Amino acid sequence: MEQQEQQRQSPCLEDCLKLLKGERDEQRLAGLLLVTKFCNKDDYASIRRVYDAVGMGKLGVSESGGDNRDAYLQLSITVLAAFCRVPEIASSEDMVSKIPLILEIMSNGLGSSVTEECYEFLFLVSNTHKDGVSTLYESGGMSVLAAQMSTLPDGSHSVQCAMRLVQLMINKLSLDTINNEHPSELALMVGLYVKESLVYPFNVEFIVVATIAKQFAVLHDAVKFEALHLLVAILSSRYSAPLHEALRLMKDDIWSTFIRVGVMAILQNRVAPAEKLQALVLAESTISIVGEGWLIGQMNLSDTQDLVPADRCILLVLESSRVEVAVLLNELAYLKYEASKNSSSNSESILLKKQNLVVAFSLVERIIKLISNIGGDDEGSVISESTLTKVISGLNETIGVILEYLEDAKDHGQTKGDDLLASVRIVGSYLAETPVACKEKVRELLGYMLSIEGEDEPSPFYSICFLLPMLCQITMEVYGCKVLASSGANKAVVECLIKLIGPDGHTNDDNGSIFLACDTIMNLLLKVRDQIRVQLDDAYFVRLLRALAYWTGDTDDLSVIMMASSICTLIFDSTSEEALLQHQSFDRSDLISLSQLIVRSLAICGQEMMSDDAKAEADLHQIVASGYSRWADRFPHIREAVERIESLLAVCRERGGPLTSISKTLSEKEVPPGKHVHSLITYNAIISANAPLKQDFPSSSSSSGFKPIIKMPIDRSKTTAPKKRLFHTAVTASDSVYNTWQARIMYYWFKQFKDGPNSEMGGFTRILHSGKPDSFMDEIPTFVAQPLPAGIDQGYIVLNRPWAFVQWLQQANIKEDYILMAEPDHIIVKPIPNLSRDGRGAAFPFFYIEPQKYESVLRKFFPKEKGPITNIDPIGNSPVIVGKESLKKIAPTWMNVSLAMKRDPVADKEFGWVLEMYAYAVASALHNVGNILYKDFMIQPPWDTEIGNKFIIHFTYGCDYDMKGKLTYGKIGEWRFDKRSYTNAWPPKNLPLPPPGVPESVVTLVKMVNEATANIPNWGS
Repeated sequence: MEQQEQQRQSPCLEDCLKLLKGERDEQRLAGLLLVTKFCNKDDYASIRRVYDAVGMGKLGVSESGGDNRDAYLQLSITVLAAFCRVPEIASSEDMVSKIPLILEIMSNGLGSSVTEECYEFLFLVSNTHKDGVSTLYESGGMSVLAAQMSTLPDGSHSVQCAMRLVQLMINKLSLDTINNEHPSELALMVGLYVKESLVYPFNVEFIVVATIAKQFAVLHDAVKFEALHLLVAILSSRYSAPLHEALRLMKDDIWSTFIRVGVMAILQNRVAPAEKLQALVLAESTISIVGEGWLIGQMNLSDTQDLVPADRCILLVLESSRVEVAVLLNELAYLKYEASKNSSSNSESILLKKQNLVVAFSLVERIIKLISNIGGDDEGSVISESTLTKVISGLNETIGVILEYLEDAKDHGQTKGDDLLASVRIVGSYLAETPVACKEKVRELLGYMLSIEGEDEPSPFYSICFLLPMLCQITMEVYGCKVLASSGANKAVVECLIKLIGPDGHTNDDNGSIFLACDTIMNLLLKVRDQIRVQLDDAYFVRLLRALAYWTGDTDDLSVIMMASSICTLIFDSTSEEALLQHQSFDRSDLISLSQLIVRSLAICGQEMMSDDAKAEADLHQIVASGYSRWADRFPHIREAVERIESLLAVCRERGGPLTSISKTLSEKEVPPGKHVHSLITYNAIISANAPLKQDFPSSSSSSGFKPIIKMPIDRSKTTAPKKRLFHTAVTASDSVYNTWQARIMYYWFKQFKDGPNSEMGGFTRILHSGKPDSFMDEIPTFVAQPLPAGIDQGYIVLNRPWAFVQWLQQANIKEDYILMAEPDHIIVKPIPNLSRDGRGAAFPFFYIEPQKYESVLRKFFPKEKGPITNIDPIGNSPVIVGKESLKKIAPTWMNVSLAMKRDPVADKEFGWVLEMYAYAVASALHNVGNILYKDFMIQPPWDTEIGNKFIIHFTYGCDYDMKGKLTYGKIGEWRFDKRSYTNAWPPKNLPLPPPGVPESVVTLVKMVNEATANIPNWGS
């Protein structure tokens, strides 16, 4: 029978071959059409016979074909896709060589009628050939998929193939590479993405509908789970930071709504536990991008669906997370304490369960944060009272389960483990909001919880930090102080504070924990003095006194000075100078440092005209002043220092001069051994002590860089909706013509983009360091700063920049919490978001800033005890977005380091014109302010040729070209634009445009200069 069938087919196949060899298009078309009849989808044998007979030569897939080109192309692709259903054919070199051509056909829109066949071909070949995926990626497959996926019908075979192609690329290639090279393309696939027109000026023009997220929301078959796994792989990867940033910048976050709907569908239906866990992983990843508000939001994709309450999501996520927590903790306890210790599978199982516990704990903590922000009585709250009650009840039960797990660990003598530390963290987060919850159980376990260590910790530290918010609150009452004392928690808090602020302390600048620890110790010391009897450990407090002296040694932050001096004052109540000097670890240099601290606090707050910052610390000043009156006789050295300063103050007031001589006198006469003294001019000798800088600390949300299971608690800010984190743009300039025309152009473009989409640009200030107003004060918001005294800059005028910033930060009323330091020769080309994150600045990396190359020089200013030389980022001070309070700390150090480098012949020679850039990088590292190195921050024509996703054009280099568009750098070109050509004169309006062939970056630069000069009033005057 089979032989007869083959005989019947043979004449037809021969006819196909004859037709394919025909000279006319109609013949070849008919041959292709007949070939498709033999390619039954499931009949691999027939497909193989046809392929062997026809081969690739008869198809000739291309964009040619005369009048019947489209029909010929469609049939050819259909046959190709059919051939590839046979794995042996799909894995052939002939087929993989066709991938670039198919992608080109798709991108040109020529294969629209055979879209499904194109995607099927790409998937079958990529999945079978060893080089298929790399060929697809290198041929621009990611860009083609991103552009077309949104147009594919929901649930179609094409969209399934497209998703599987993305999965293949993620599985077989480095996700790090994909995320860095194609964050926007991934964003297109995951959700809505606003594209920018390439037509100048930039406009928001195209909205691409969510694809993978939409499939996850609307489908209810196996493809839904494929979409889930793909979203988890993309969003939860450790390499996903560029993608997360692209998603945050989206104007429309419909993609997150799609994910919410899909997650809810999985959590509220009967699906495998593993899939529910994946849904929770996706929920946590999404919240990390858009915030906790995602837990309360739209649940309907259309008006025709039944209305689902907006707070349904939080209940489902909490309930699912609670189940995971209970199950995982129970299984972990069994594996750790009951199961065989010798099984290697047990270790693997414990590790996996700990990883899953991270997700559940994180979601519970995010719900705690959301509930604490919303509260129960807010009018118009989207969360109902009944839902709030259910959430609080569920959280109480879960915290109880976690405390039982900790109690079990205590009974088994376990104090070390990331799972235990994570448990303390979640308990601490909840007790920070409800410090009296589970009161008795917490009292019983407090000492144990404070003794818990992470896997990599040599001694308890993070467990104490996690519980500080609760400890700070309960010690406001006598009962809490007694609990602290009876459990030994007072010693733990003191030890923690020493680690945070002492010379051998932790490098993370966790100032939230510092002040919580200070407040807790203050509460205890005040109660000990007035209401309860507790034996204080002298050794602990001697170490604390030394740490407080170290912490305040180089700061001008009033809040730090007053907090430290208040604690010292309360400790002095129970000891004396003589007793302290008898301790081996305490010597005269420590006493001198403490004397300076007390003197500074009394001198600053004792001025007749107290600054607003000093007035805010008045309650602490009262503690210091009253304490000094009680113990001054027992501390003769401190009393002498205070009396000497009182005399100096009197002299200064009589002469009407500044109070800077006080700090200078202290520096010269009472500097402890080993402390560095600047022999020439320093910050303290220049700036007036009448208005000291207030340098508050960054919030406790700073990233700690530890594993997710033990990272520091998330910030509990009191807002649920994501708020704009506005930054103030500051540009330093002189009153020269050269600086002025650049600053006017810079400010013009700042105004054009300030209120654009995704902008977090706030105010603007030109910091004019010429010492006197100029004629452009009304045009550009300006702060007039004084230049350095004559001769200090040694001819290096750029040294005025850090000094100008010091003055501005001290005297100006800056409303924004962040600062963008920019320069006059910067042109903003699109709205700038706040690129800084987690307490770190955002800075452009300069290739010529090489700390490792100049380590021997830099170690003079960045000692080895401050950390590895790699802590110094390859940046300058511009462009940099940094927290205002961080910059207030950095700026004086930046100035001091700049002056010191200029005085150092070796540093001056090695660093040359970039000396103050190195100085800023060192100052930032000295204050533990790291930076996100953001290459897309700006471009520098002519070396950078495309605008791309950049925010700033820096026209520091000259642009010289011949009339053929060829760069003639180093030689003046037939066409040129160089800012130095206009050192003493204004650039004319309507500069000639570059010749054809010159890169986009240079063309855009000149066009933007021309537009600015055409629209700025009175240009050239």
